[in-house]
Amino acid sequence: ASLYIKPKEAARIIKGVKLVIANTIAAADIVRSLKTNRDINLESYIHELDIAAQLVATEKNAAFLLERSAIVMVPSHAVFNYISSRYKISLEKIRKVPYIIPQRQYLPKNELRKKYQIGTNDFIVCGCGKIEWRKGTDYFLSVAHRILKQGLAGNIKLIWIGADKASRVPKIAMEK
Repeated sequence: ASLYIKPKEAARIIKGVKLVIANTIAAADIVRSLKTNRDINLESYIHELDIAAQLVATEKNAAFLLERSAIVMVPSHAVFNYISSRYKISLEKIRKVPYIIPQRQYLPKNELRKKYQIGTNDFIVCGCGKIEWRKGTDYFLSVAHRILKQGLAGNIKLIWIGADKASRVPKIAMEK
């Protein structure tokens, strides 16, 4: 479920708040509309690169968010380079904070190969992430379709990592 709060309502809700953390560049338009005062410490954690950033925030509002943020956290060198070159903000306020990957017990490689029927000579084509257009699932499925259609599957294994169990997209797309 999504929740939409009008800017005036949001401004009333955050009255007295001392710290706001914007966890996406998509928050830029909202932060700008709030007309937050200088008493609020604004920090940002930005993970989007150019195309995604342009889709979710205007250039002007993104620049405002990043300039107004005391600290801009980014998960990777790619985002660091994008933010620092595109928006010309001080390098001192950009901090690399990698995504947190939970520690788990993983199956040894030979058990994984057995479980998913992957031979030692198989060539693996792998995609990763949620099933959505930003992750290139359409390209992945297009490549899979071409490989299968041309009879090239032989030692090629196409694996998508990260789809949740509720997602029916790969099953439906592969059936077509």
